[in-house]
Amino acid sequence: MTLPGNATTVRVELFDYMTDGWVAVDDVSLTGPTVTKYYTLGGQRVAMRQGGVLTYLHGDHLGSASLATDASGTKITDSGTRYYPYGATRPGLAGTGLPTDRRFTGQREEASLGCYDYGARPYAPALGRFLQADTLVPELLAS
Repeated sequence: MTLPGNATTVRVELFDYMTDGWVAVDDVSLTGPTVTKYYTLGGQRVAMRQGGVLTYLHGDHLGSASLATDASGTKITDSGTRYYPYGATRPGLAGTGLPTDRRFTGQREEASLGCYDYGARPYAPALGRFLQADTLVPELLAS
């Protein structure tokens, strides 16, 4: 497979729904052989396997990734990541070494843009706002 134009990375998410309630999400990068598979339980990501290495993801009540441990329970991150109410990372409490780009409420962080990818539209935590209007809002003057 060849990448289009001057693209450097293509991400593909494949969902596997298993009979025991688990959902495996394959997040594939076509820039190299790295394949990341996420495991969810009850709608929250609880583990990931990247390059054959299993990592457990510990989140808060919103599903925000805050701590990672290896298969033996040893912390991978130096401290738990903490967030302000609208998703900005708290200075001094932004745990380093978190092996995933899934951050606030479990959404993918676009670090270079300073926003989170919520699928339908991007969210800017510094503003506490989505960056585009909701397309499903009904017209005000519709009868």
